[in-house]
Amino acid sequence: MMLKKTCKMVLDGLLMLGIGCAVLLVGEVVLQLLYDDKVASPIAYRYDEEYLVALKPNVQKTYVRKPQNGGQTIVWKTNGEGFRGNALRADSDLRLIVYGDSNIQARFSDLENTFAHKLEQYLRKLAGEDVEVVNGGTVGFGPDQSLIRFAKDADRYRPDLVIFHIFADNDFGELFRNRLFEIDPQGRLVKNSHPRTIDQLIEKDSGFKGWVNSLLLVKAIGKILKAVKKDDAPEDLMRQYLEAGAGEYAVYLQSGSRRFSHFEDHYDLDMALFPQGAAAQAKVQLLEAVLKEAHAVARGREIKFAVLVQPSVIDLTENFRISYEHFRQYPEYRRKNLTDAVKNICLENNIPVLNLYDVFFKNDPSSLYFVAPNNHWNDAGQDLAARATATYINDRFLSPGRE
Repeated sequence: MMLKKTCKMVLDGLLMLGIGCAVLLVGEVVLQLLYDDKVASPIAYRYDEEYLVALKPNVQKTYVRKPQNGGQTIVWKTNGEGFRGNALRADSDLRLIVYGDSNIQARFSDLENTFAHKLEQYLRKLAGEDVEVVNGGTVGFGPDQSLIRFAKDADRYRPDLVIFHIFADNDFGELFRNRLFEIDPQGRLVKNSHPRTIDQLIEKDSGFKGWVNSLLLVKAIGKILKAVKKDDAPEDLMRQYLEAGAGEYAVYLQSGSRRFSHFEDHYDLDMALFPQGAAAQAKVQLLEAVLKEAHAVARGREIKFAVLVQPSVIDLTENFRISYEHFRQYPEYRRKNLTDAVKNICLENNIPVLNLYDVFFKNDPSSLYFVAPNNHWNDAGQDLAARATATYINDRFLSPGRE
């Protein structure tokens, strides 16, 4: 009797499980039929054994802006070389490559509104030449990754000019998180000896986990959970940033292997609040060494080189969850701390540099960035930056009698 009862309970449990799975399966099929445009395509990023992450070639993806940022659906794609945009041309008079992070890749903007595309249009008008600007941006990229990629790309794509975009928000911290370079006792930039490892977020999106994460039901549940989760208070977010920075600096001091994802970055609050602190000074030293090496690579191949500094939304506006208004109690904080750190490195080492801080500050900066949770420049910000950069490049490098 007891055995029969147990068997019945097991069978009933299996039946309920089967019914539940069938309901979920039918629900997933219905969602995929109704929203076929939402069905996941292959992830856009691949592991690179030298600079950790690269865009896959010939990938098409969509990005949906939050309602507060317009709600538009952006379709973006890569070409056969793994750059965002159209195929590279073989007949341009002048080729520029812009290396940088998500602000340059700009998956949140239509191609014609991206910084690289706008820069190409403005330079063609100013220089009167057939200019090609290649979008070398990759989400999460740091200056160290740009250096390694540039050194590999230089001979293959033979650019006439290279721009290193530095996001004065999280790019200093990327140098700690990526663990690609460090400074030896003689003060020289050296490659880290630790073996490269596949990023945890790329790994998560492959295999069975990747399939589960691609299900529309799973995505819907995730969105519901995010909607009910309250944003952290500014003080909590600041504490998180400082604690994260301290952890990253500890790994760097110990010369440890990489522990943080390429895609998980944050504002360099330690540098902003304590620019004379040990962590801030170490970041400056490392960035200086990276930019000097990139400049040397360019000179060795007779490629013109410039650094473009983009200020953080946090230092210029109140669009994000924290802003300069929350830092007033810190006596060392200045709104230009991060941008000036990059600019001073360049000036001290005779590296051409355009700092966009003043340009943005004078042109209603809150209108140049998305609002939280997006911390990037918007279409207007990219347009303004492209106009200023085109003028700088034309005057500095392309006008008769210049470099």
